[in-house]
Amino acid sequence: MNYDFKGYWEYLKTHMVSLEGEAMTLDRLRAAAQYRLEGCDPGTLTLSYLQHEIIGDLYRSIAAQEARMEAPRQLRLPHEPKIEKAILLRLVEDASLSLDALERAIETNAREHRLEEYRLGTQPPIETNAEEYRLGTQPPTPSVVAAQQRMQREFEDKMKDMESKLTAPQVAGGGPWEVILPSWVDPVASIKPHQPDLEYLLEVHLLIRSDRLEVGQPFQQLKNVPPRFRPLPLYNKRFAAFCDLAAYAKHSLDTGAAPDILDFLVARQHDIISELEIESAELRATVTREYILSSEVMPPAAPHGEYLEWCLEHRETREGEASNTGNRTAGEN
Repeated sequence: MNYDFKGYWEYLKTHMVSLEGEAMTLDRLRAAAQYRLEGCDPGTLTLSYLQHEIIGDLYRSIAAQEARMEAPRQLRLPHEPKIEKAILLRLVEDASLSLDALERAIETNAREHRLEEYRLGTQPPIETNAEEYRLGTQPPTPSVVAAQQRMQREFEDKMKDMESKLTAPQVAGGGPWEVILPSWVDPVASIKPHQPDLEYLLEVHLLIRSDRLEVGQPFQQLKNVPPRFRPLPLYNKRFAAFCDLAAYAKHSLDTGAAPDILDFLVARQHDIISELEIESAELRATVTREYILSSEVMPPAAPHGEYLEWCLEHRETREGEASNTGNRTAGEN
């Protein structure tokens, strides 16, 4: 059976371009292809199945966008129930289970079946580690859950507020994320041949037009990172690439001669590394281990007071470390 990739793609492409434009469609296709290629085994996977996976990822991305679905939080908090993996897998493999019953089990994390197993006495015993529960060796837990929830909400609110302030840079005469080039610089002739190397160097997709460069999405979309953490590092990566290309255009205008763009960007990154090396050398020369350990510094704010108090009571003093005597947080109730 031949997979009609071209037919599926032509249908999907028309829809995506009408929704997002050609540049964003290109970014999405690249991201989907890269994600599937990086995880595939060329020795066993057929080309048709690879194409099928890429098309499937693109369909899911636009379906989620049109439905305005925001990906839920990925990492489970300590107070949240664990996924009943064993029970759910058993239900998935049960051919006698109806469609509605399977849907309800997935929705409720197999609640009915867990209760049934509990009533029948088949629920596996909860594994505990007696060593961890010895008196005085565990952090206090009664108020931990509420404090963690509060801190989590506050952190997510901060991230959302920060994300709302991330705006696309724009220069005069250009659109968002576009760098206008001097009229006598032909990007198709002088920059296009370098495009693969430039994209690897900057770690973003580039769209080269007749008079400008457009910075696309970063290569790495952080699919395994919780959604709330993604916008900031992705924006930083994209904004850094925009600044590098804008610096190239400005240097060309200031000097009256456009250098080779790849040489310019490599030299620019080398300058940044040199500055970091100088700063690192200064820190190593002035901030010694003895100075760090002998200095009295207020600790950062803990998630909740009980945990901070417990840590101060059970911590082991490192060799050469300053005493906590006199510290305002030491021993306070």
